[in-house]
Amino acid sequence: MKKLLFVLIALIVIPFAHAAELKNWDIDISLSGRSSQWTITMNYDESVKKSDYYVLNDIFDVSVFADDKQINCAVSRRELGTSIFCENISTTKIVYKFSMDNSIDIIGDLRIFRYRFPIIQSAGNFSLTVRLPLGSYLIDQTKLSEGYKPFEPDFGKEGSDGRKIFVKWSQESPKVGDSISSSVIYEELLETSPFLIPIIVISLIIIFLVIFFYVRKRFVRDILPVLTPGERRVMEILLKEKKPVDQRQIVKETDYSKAKVSRIIQDLVARGLVEKKRKGRTNLIMLKKRKNKEDMEKDENKKIKL
Repeated sequence: MKKLLFVLIALIVIPFAHAAELKNWDIDISLSGRSSQWTITMNYDESVKKSDYYVLNDIFDVSVFADDKQINCAVSRRELGTSIFCENISTTKIVYKFSMDNSIDIIGDLRIFRYRFPIIQSAGNFSLTVRLPLGSYLIDQTKLSEGYKPFEPDFGKEGSDGRKIFVKWSQESPKVGDSISSSVIYEELLETSPFLIPIIVISLIIIFLVIFFYVRKRFVRDILPVLTPGERRVMEILLKEKKPVDQRQIVKETDYSKAKVSRIIQDLVARGLVEKKRKGRTNLIMLKKRKNKEDMEKDENKKIKL
């Protein structure tokens, strides 16, 4: 009975015959909160003059593209869903984009996406990809009651695009009148708001920078007492400036000779406390990244031997 219903829907919303054959029918769905964003791509082997698509639900924010150019199409709500109809076109590629509310059921901590995809026209290949919200993961099988699975049908493949987890189903030459009843059960690591994750990332970066510069300053200040007066003076200038300093500026502020400043900097470089970079006719002097304790002990032993 259900197969018959899907065939009847197909006869209502799709022309009786297409001169062109549908090679690839790709559906990509991104889940977010309780809604979903859909991108449906239809690739034909020859140009088509009209195209239509039927969705078993109410949808909004509909846009359609023919060969990557947006076109105007009629959107009609019907008793069983929504129809998108495009005519007077000439293209081998149609892309439908739209959003759907209330796509996800929430049961406690679980999020469940379910949808039945009727095969209403023949295609060389059908693929369906469902992408979980950022910060979400498929439920562990051990948390589910017997008879339930993290995703169905079983031939789906779990993957990741580097940011989001997804499940993808592919089927060659699906039969008209059949359907793919897909479901995905997942949990959210965080209650994701569009602004929450960037705020967390920025906060972590700020905390890291504060700790890095605090530890660095603390380390440099701790070693000042064991430096010679000349070395200590140069290090104090670098700490104060907080940026690379022109060697000529150090000569000016210390009132030491150029030769003495050059010798002090060379000693600090040898001990791994500063870096020297050539710039034109002078050098830029900067604090070096902190060494670990073992390297510092080696430097101290080297100094004692000298």
